[in-house]
Amino acid sequence: MAMKTSSILHQTRAFLCIRCRPSRFACVVTALAAALGAPPLALAQTIYQPVVITFDGPPVIRPGTSRIVQGYNESGMAFTPIDPDAPWAGFGRMGSNPPVPSPDNGTAYLKADSLSTLKFVSTTHLLFGLLSVDLAEYSTVALHQEAVLFIGYRYDGVVLTTTHITDGIMDGTGPLADFQTFHFGPEWSDLQRVEIPTPGWSLDNLVIGRPAVPEPASGTLLGVGGLALWCLRQRRCQLSGCRLPHHQRGAALCPHRGFE
Repeated sequence: MAMKTSSILHQTRAFLCIRCRPSRFACVVTALAAALGAPPLALAQTIYQPVVITFDGPPVIRPGTSRIVQGYNESGMAFTPIDPDAPWAGFGRMGSNPPVPSPDNGTAYLKADSLSTLKFVSTTHLLFGLLSVDLAEYSTVALHQEAVLFIGYRYDGVVLTTTHITDGIMDGTGPLADFQTFHFGPEWSDLQRVEIPTPGWSLDNLVIGRPAVPEPASGTLLGVGGLALWCLRQRRCQLSGCRLPHHQRGAALCPHRGFE
């Protein structure tokens, strides 16, 4: 480890030290990453934080009412039909305490009839993760289990699929729990978009993972901090003119030594 660290510092010093050009300090991180054999982005650790999409608005959907919409935005996520130009493209927004045939969990939610599909993406084009979702059947009319297909498209070209099957139990405003919570595996991360091509479901409380501010690794902070101090010492040496002969300069006082 000591030999590797020495090699890293030597390569970085050789890159920066010639004639003490401060403008090259912006490349410190890149040089350090190259010496470590890793891309610069690997020096940061992305942290994801959960965000719950409740579908409560705005705009607010009043209790006991419903509306067909072609789009809905909440918390930086955009929801649209997979093909917005398809005939009858759209999906339902349901308020709490809906009419008897529909499921109820006390809040607003989305609903897909026999012609509805759903796609959601980040409005800022950031990658996101998919953590969990609450699902229920479409209505108590011809009640049966619903198989809801999710297709996830990752930035690396991988296409993920999973099917969540509801339990077929629903009584609208009655005492039974109409919605079930389904979870997604860790592979459902770094997503560009997610599609639900199957109809006949009700959906609420979608939990996504949104990247927070990248946090540099602790080793990177120490390394860059040390390089910053070294560059400051180098700059002071330049301003002083390095008047001493090379044989009287210590390596700690003049970083030019051995590079001119």
